[in-house]
Amino acid sequence: MKALNRLEIRDVDIWKDIGFNIDRLLHQLDHSKISTVVDLFTSNYNNSKDLVAKVVTFLPLHVNKLGDFELIRIMKITLNKGLCSERLFRSFFCKRLEQRAGNMKFELYIKALKMLAKQRYQV
Repeated sequence: MKALNRLEIRDVDIWKDIGFNIDRLLHQLDHSKISTVVDLFTSNYNNSKDLVAKVVTFLPLHVNKLGDFELIRIMKITLNKGLCSERLFRSFFCKRLEQRAGNMKFELYIKALKMLAKQRYQV
């Protein structure tokens, strides 16, 4: 999937075909593929809100398996695009951040704190 991003495919029909196949196989995707799909389908040249909204509903199943970088990236994308519900943010993203805070790289921890401050998160 990362190869698709590097190809910079701009043809809408190709993205629709890719989206159709991802939608069909969504239940088989693991945590890294889910994060890649969210990243790909919210890029500047492809904005498939229906598919991304459907993929975001699968995120709670995979949040505990996401690495620190993937977690921060997905948090940032979903918050910036308005795809993150209050439940997803508080019950899954924040809970995972609290679990990983001691082992997270400093730069990622600062990014997470900035996102939490932007959302006015309170313990």
